Amino acid sequence: MKATIGQQGGYALARPPRQISIRELLEALEGNLTPVSCLTPGDVCEIAANCQTQRVWRHIDDMIRQTLESVSLQDVLSLSKKKRS
Repeated sequence: MKATIGQQGGYALARPPRQISIRELLEALEGNLTPVSCLTPGDVCEIAANCQTQRVWRHIDDMIRQTLESVSLQDVLSLSKKKRS
């Protein structure tokens, strides 16, 4: 995003919508999308060494990221236009 300050200011995309993934957009707006904090880099979990579910959460996190990465902002805009037609 590019920001412009002033009366006519605002935000503009720094790249074309087809080059911006929904993952990038959501992370810019919401921050970390990791479903559980123990997968966040730097987070210390006391039971990580013996955790029975961490592998499952990591797989879910990977699937979410891959899916969000595979959809561009242009894809969403195109779907939105189709629904209005």
